Amino acid sequence: MIENNSINWIRRTIFKIQKILYRKILPKADLIIAISQNLKKLLIKEYHISKQKIYVFPLGIDLKRFDPTKHKKEISLVKKKSLICISSITKARVKAFEVVIDGLKILKKDNLNINLIIYGLIPIDIKEYLKDYAKEREVEDLIEFKGYISHEKIPEILSEYIYAISPIPDLISYRLACPAKIFEYLAMEKIVIATNISCNTQFLKHNFNGIIYQHDNPYDLADKLKNVIFNSKLRNFIKKNSRNSIKKYNWNYLFTNLDSILKNYVLK
Repeated sequence: MIENNSINWIRRTIFKIQKILYRKILPKADLIIAISQNLKKLLIKEYHISKQKIYVFPLGIDLKRFDPTKHKKEISLVKKKSLICISSITKARVKAFEVVIDGLKILKKDNLNINLIIYGLIPIDIKEYLKDYAKEREVEDLIEFKGYISHEKIPEILSEYIYAISPIPDLISYRLACPAKIFEYLAMEKIVIATNISCNTQFLKHNFNGIIYQHDNPYDLADKLKNVIFNSKLRNFIKKNSRNSIKKYNWNYLFTNLDSILKNYVLK
């Protein structure tokens, strides 16, 4: 078996080679499409690409599929105080979920039991680790792993919950990404609870269309969860703004703009 140190050395070597190739190839491109503003900034800083050459094309949302009026369901008492999370969990995200579990422990001590319902593919060793982590904190009864869910069923599942959480860690790969799952949560008018990572804060404004908590602070998460759960006026305000805030990321709108950009470059 290859040791972790050897694997890390291989990864670092590949990354260095990629950077060399990118520095030679990217400046020669007529147009570069980036999925986020953060990635655009990195391309300008690291690879000295002219900002005029970079077009930001974020991931979008199908607003017809993710339409809350098509999936109206009576929300059970338990699910009214549950967090749904639709995400795979890799080793890179374990720490972020530890923070969520610690937040549940803090709330339980305050006699507020919040359930965490997780849909998505999770390696067995990570799932068992998180179960043990929750058991040590006496909140294992509050966490449920539902397994894989097809994309077609996501709108229906989301309609059963009020709160959706996105525990994205503070890593460069995530800071440069575009949080597609958050778009789905917002489109379904969920109260989105998300970490204060730039890929989230590009699209979420605290207490406007979501709740932002410090990615490494379970006490901050617990306080903000408690506040929104007991503040119906705030919940209604966030819900009202959630879907409207991402309408410009509808796939049809995005592709129409991209089509115009590409035609301009072809005609040059």
